[in-house]
Amino acid sequence: MVIGMNRDFAEMLDALSAAGAEFLIVGAHALAAHGRPRATGDLDIWIRPSAENAERVWRALVQFGAPLTELRLEDLATPQIVFQIGIAPARIDILTSLTALKFDDAWSRRQMVEIE
Repeated sequence: MVIGMNRDFAEMLDALSAAGAEFLIVGAHALAAHGRPRATGDLDIWIRPSAENAERVWRALVQFGAPLTELRLEDLATPQIVFQIGIAPARIDILTSLTALKFDDAWSRRQMVEIE
């Protein structure tokens, strides 16, 4: 399956993939990939909140050029953290947890999509 998105979103996802980060697209873009489009301006990315993955995500954020002055590496391994890059309607939200969902459960059911 192929989904289209703006260049910044695609570059962030490319950086995460290149760094070997474990992440899932959630929210409206995930719904669109499953044929249920919903209007949105942001990209929600759920990351595995582990020390090892935090390092990979940090490298991706540096490569992407994200402003990291308000973020610490350990924040990326801490549940209930939301790190926002940019401003709506083109904001990227990095989430370390979601209510009532476990990353491992969602990861085991993930579907790969191609971004254009």
